[in-house]
Amino acid sequence: MPLPKIPRVLFQGHTPSQRPASARTDAGSATARVVEATVQEWAERLTHNPDGGNVFQGPAFAEHKGAFGWTPLYVVVDLDGTQVAVTVLTRSVPGFGAVWYAPKGPGTTTAAQTADAVQAMGELAKSRGAFLLKVEPELLDTVVNRTTLAHAGLEETWNVQPNGSTVILDITPDLEAIEAGFSRGTRYNIRKARKGGAVAKVVPVTDENCEIFLDLFDQTAEGRFSMRNRDYYKSMWKRHEQAGQGCFVFGYAPDPEAAQSAAGASSNDNGEPAWDGEPAMTVVCCDFVMLLGHKGSRKDAASLRKQPVRGVPALSVVESIRWLKEHGATEYDLCASPPADRIKDTEHALYGVGQFKTGFNDHVTDFVGCWDLPLNKAKYKAWTAGGEGALLRVHLKRTGENWY
Repeated sequence: MPLPKIPRVLFQGHTPSQRPASARTDAGSATARVVEATVQEWAERLTHNPDGGNVFQGPAFAEHKGAFGWTPLYVVVDLDGTQVAVTVLTRSVPGFGAVWYAPKGPGTTTAAQTADAVQAMGELAKSRGAFLLKVEPELLDTVVNRTTLAHAGLEETWNVQPNGSTVILDITPDLEAIEAGFSRGTRYNIRKARKGGAVAKVVPVTDENCEIFLDLFDQTAEGRFSMRNRDYYKSMWKRHEQAGQGCFVFGYAPDPEAAQSAAGASSNDNGEPAWDGEPAMTVVCCDFVMLLGHKGSRKDAASLRKQPVRGVPALSVVESIRWLKEHGATEYDLCASPPADRIKDTEHALYGVGQFKTGFNDHVTDFVGCWDLPLNKAKYKAWTAGGEGALLRVHLKRTGENWY
């Protein structure tokens, strides 16, 4: 398994913000505190945040990370009369202190709110031995937002979560209207999948289905990206289903070998196979869908590189939307694409992914990404000069796992 290279900044082509000589060092009237809450209570608090919550802030995700080296904390920031719930993951680094990391948080909606919340969280983190606070606010990637964060003393860094740029679907209309809004090519693929006998279903997150997903995931990843160990995925998938915050959607197509040998496998007037009886079905794609409040996200996906029936992955997205709507979601994050200014760049690693996802919505949303608030300048300088990269490489070599 290759060792990771740690870039300092992932976004390209943006105007760099200029930090003034004197960065702000206080959070005004904002304060932060650690609280106790049940999983249900915390999920409810998150959905009342200004941003409506985020699946990566969810308690199921935090509990999962707690089984893999991180310690979850529930933090409340009192900010201008508003309480913002922030799930923080903490982890000790020998010789440095603790890293505090708020995945896709804090749940604020303006850069000014974010700056104040982060300063208050930073004071709390420093009092508990942290040398670094890492945040990933879902603020749009604008010069104003970047400048505000930089003025508050934050440093841009590389993204931990995959959806720094992404495609988000509005799923408030009825399902027929949503599907009608897809691109012509995507609608065509969905029709081909249905005519070809494909179906997409929500299936339970059993050990057997996890193994089916992971076997397909191995094929998808081969030569493209590295995977975590299987226990990591099983933990995440099962915890989310048990909390009512996730599901599997499997796409099935008629087994091509069974189709060829089936009696009467001739073609109909439209050139499609005409089956005698019910053909054997095989899993050709798998999606893991997360949910918190009114927001859904497509976290993991796997599919055969050569599909026996065209369009099954697109049909699975339709079924995912159906499940999310039934559970109160109003938006669906397809989770990761090239940035808007590189969506047509065939050299980008996510080019194919971006082409698939923009068939459902051609608008790419770029967020400001991940930012660090240094709490100890000397230690942070050593961290960015090579300490972080060395830690991640050693951890990967020893455990086969990503430290984050």
